[in-house]
Amino acid sequence: DQAAAAVAGMAKAYRPPVRGGRPLLGVTMLGNTTPAVMRMKPALETLGYEVVIFHANGVGGRAMEAMIREGRIAAVLDYTTDELTDHLVGGYHDGGPKRLEAAGELGLPQVVVPACIDFIVQGGKATIPEKWQGRRSYYHNPQFTLVRTSRDEMAEVGRIMARKVNAARGPVAVAIPLGGLSIANRPGGELFDPDGDAAFRAEFRRDLRAGIRVEEIDAHVNDERFTTRVVDI
Repeated sequence: DQAAAAVAGMAKAYRPPVRGGRPLLGVTMLGNTTPAVMRMKPALETLGYEVVIFHANGVGGRAMEAMIREGRIAAVLDYTTDELTDHLVGGYHDGGPKRLEAAGELGLPQVVVPACIDFIVQGGKATIPEKWQGRRSYYHNPQFTLVRTSRDEMAEVGRIMARKVNAARGPVAVAIPLGGLSIANRPGGELFDPDGDAAFRAEFRRDLRAGIRVEEIDAHVNDERFTTRVVDI
């Protein structure tokens, strides 16, 4: 009853979005990248943006793409692109076949970060499909287990991301953290696999068209050194 009343109240209170305010900057985030995005948010607001954060859980990425196509977003910081991996392999956070395409098609400025592409989102520990059992895993919470992607999967994500970035009609830059793509992807972490990460970078760069700006920063995705550089870009 309370849920129904809440939905009805939101529908009755709806007003069209106000135009003419600060330009909206769409930013993607997961729990794994919350420290980074929360650190950047004030700096991005100082640049004149209204920051709108989308939870990159399959639903959030699709919502951002829809708002881009509606003309409501002026620029994009796609900081968390795990939805590409989950679409490829069948994880919970499947962002659909059009993920990472709307901003490029409309020519919006965008900065892309391959954060969290190094894992597949699955359910509780006991629910992991047999095909992924035995892989390195990070138990994020009782509901979600993050399963490390294979070297071949990382390479394929590199090719997919390159193809989508290549199609961008507007200014685009890519920032890659060399020190790890997620919380557990660092030396000693459950998802640490430098060879897999290198396979992504190699295929991404091999398929990327000339003229697209790529910066590799020797830092972890949540490090201040990396987020400061992303804001600069």
